[in-house]
Amino acid sequence: MNKSQRFIDLFNKLINLTRDKKVVWSSSDKRQLILDYPNADIQEVFLGSYNHRLLRLYRYRYKEYGSNLEDLFKPQKGVWKSKIRLEVIDEKSRPIWKAPEDIKIIEELFQVVLPLKNNLK
Repeated sequence: MNKSQRFIDLFNKLINLTRDKKVVWSSSDKRQLILDYPNADIQEVFLGSYNHRLLRLYRYRYKEYGSNLEDLFKPQKGVWKSKIRLEVIDEKSRPIWKAPEDIKIIEELFQVVLPLKNNLK
């Protein structure tokens, strides 16, 4: 089994565990996050726990600039993009591990957790 398929299997498992309420998510304060993109806009943050591991799932927006150096100095040239990130975090909310963000199924996990937002504390 290749690495990409293992991540897909991991996300499928998290999706099923969330649907079965074996992974319970809660809303979290987005101000605790510091991203590696300047001017990133963190939109929603959820914390979960599974198998004695703390999980953080969040969506953020960032501005992507072209490869032309001049574009970096023209803010209007950037294009807003959105990504979803899943992390395993320690007890101080520091990331220990980050899932690859280029696997499409991470969006499905987020879509399963997002409707729960109104029921979360």
